[in-house]
Amino acid sequence: MKLLRGALTRMFPILVLILIAATASAQSGNAGTVHGIVTDPTGAVIPSATVRLANERSGLDRAAISDASGQFAISNVPFNSYRLNVSANGFANLSQSVVLNSSVGTNITLVMQIAGAS
Repeated sequence: MKLLRGALTRMFPILVLILIAATASAQSGNAGTVHGIVTDPTGAVIPSATVRLANERSGLDRAAISDASGQFAISNVPFNSYRLNVSANGFANLSQSVVLNSSVGTNITLVMQIAGAS
């Protein structure tokens, strides 16, 4: 019994290090998440807005719909420069550049103008 306990005591730190290394490598990578909120000029949230993230060179084209709180998320996006296009009923389309260069991701507030307003 002492032999088994001694072996487990010696192996435990090694197992912990292996688990930590595996977790760290799983978290590092070359992709992140673009998330944010869609609002109007007064700061009120816009639900059901279509948020499209695209890169013509790589061919990546992903979309998300903002939820009831105006929030959206597009995950597993490779590091690169993208064009973000947003559309919603009653609002002018919005387009802007986004650069993703960290696995932490990026958080964006998108302010849409009322259709017809300049």
